[in-house]
Formats: sequence, structure tokens, C-alpha cells
Amino acid sequence: MSDITLLMFLILGHVACDFYFQPDSWVKKKNEHHHKSIELLLHSALHGIVAASIFYVLNSNSTVLNAMYVVVAVSVIHYATDLIKSYSQKWQLIYFLVDQLVHIGVLIAVWLVVTGQVESFKEQWTIDNLSHKHALYILAYIAIFKPASVLISMILKPWTRDLKPEDDTDTLKSAGQQIGYFERFLMLTFILLSQYSVIGFLLAAKSVFRFGDLTAAQDKKLTEYVMLGTLASVTVTISIGLFVIYTVGKVTIN
Repeated sequence: MSDITLLMFLILGHVACDFYFQPDSWVKKKNEHHHKSIELLLHSALHGIVAASIFYVLNSNSTVLNAMYVVVAVSVIHYATDLIKSYSQKWQLIYFLVDQLVHIGVLIAVWLVVTGQVESFKEQWTIDNLSHKHALYILAYIAIFKPASVLISMILKPWTRDLKPEDDTDTLKSAGQQIGYFERFLMLTFILLSQYSVIGFLLAAKSVFRFGDLTAAQDKKLTEYVMLGTLASVTVTISIGLFVIYTVGKVTIN
């Protein structure tokens, strides 16, 4: 079995333990009792045991001692990470994403150590191997969020004042901005992958959801505003994507 297959099964085990083998009651008690929660100990131990079992069964070079190291490393770090997250209820989405990145990062680190690929990893992932391509891809994704929102707001400003205050009383706070973030992220990704037909499907799906506004005469002003915002968002994203492709080429997936 290849090393990358082993890593995929480790991540699969993590997903199973974190989302399928963890009852909602455990999550609630972790958030209420923190370090006093028995459920937190059980959850962390389960992660360690599952990860060690996968290593021991699927890695032909593994030993009982290596499996013990995996149990301790994964369990302890998972416990510490989830404990910190249990105190951080205000920004749940951010801490959830960071929590998952830490868990997967630990699995990758343990995988590198046990499979003896640390030196190879260091050679491939060094500052010397970074290029303008990496910086440009990162810059493109950063630009489509807040900078693009500011630019689109400036474009729409002459028409924003024409909307009556009651025009947006039934909308969710900041929902439009978040929709724009997801929309531009998907469009940029499809552009870099040269999947332009999917972009057409995405825009068509959005038009279907706005069909009710298009047929309501009293919402004509709001509909035109939304359409203008969508076109501005699409224009900005396509411009950024085409610039990246022209500069460094499309993203290739092996």
C-alpha cells in the first residue's frame, strides 16, 4: 500500500471519529464542562486509537512502539485543540476551520515521521521552492474577497442611495456579502481550472433563484441593483482569473 493511501485512510478515520462517532451530547458536554468533560477524554482517545490502528494495520513497517507514539501524539494534541475550541463559542466558524486544520496537520506530521518522509518533505517544501506563481495564486484568492467587495461597493454606490430603506428589511444581515464571497471563490476556481461551462451553470442557478424578483414589478429597482452587482462581481472575478492564467497559466491537477 502506498504512503499516500495510508494518509487518505488516516484523514478518513479522523472524519469518521469527529463527525460520525461523536454524538451531539458529547459536543454539548465538551462545551459546557471543558477540561472536566469525560466525553472530551473519550473523544480524544478514540481519535488516537483509530489513527494508531490504521497505522499499524496498513503500514507494513509499523511496530507496536510506533503505534503507541501515534496514540499519545494524536490523542494529546486533539484533546488540547478541542479544549481550546470549547472556550471559543463566539467565532464558531473560524475556530471550527482552525480546529480541523490543526487535526489534519497533526495527522500529516505523524504520517511524515512514521513513514520516514520528513527529509523529503523538507526538500520539497522550502522557501527556495516558492515562486511568483504561488504568490499570484494566493493574491488572486485574497483579492476576490474584501478588496473586490470594496470595489463593487464603489461601483454600486451611485445606485445604492436610490434603494428605499424598506427594500432590504427582509434580507439577512451580511448575507449578500457572504453570497458574493462564495460566488467569486467558485468562479475563480473554475476559471483557473478552465471549467468555463460550470460558471455558466452557476450564474444560471443564481438567476433561477432571483426569478421571483424578476417577475415582481414592485421589486424591479432591487432586481436591477442585484443584477448590476452580480455583473460587477463576475467582471471583477473573470478579470482577475484571466490575468492569472495569462501570467502563469491554468492550474493543472495530476
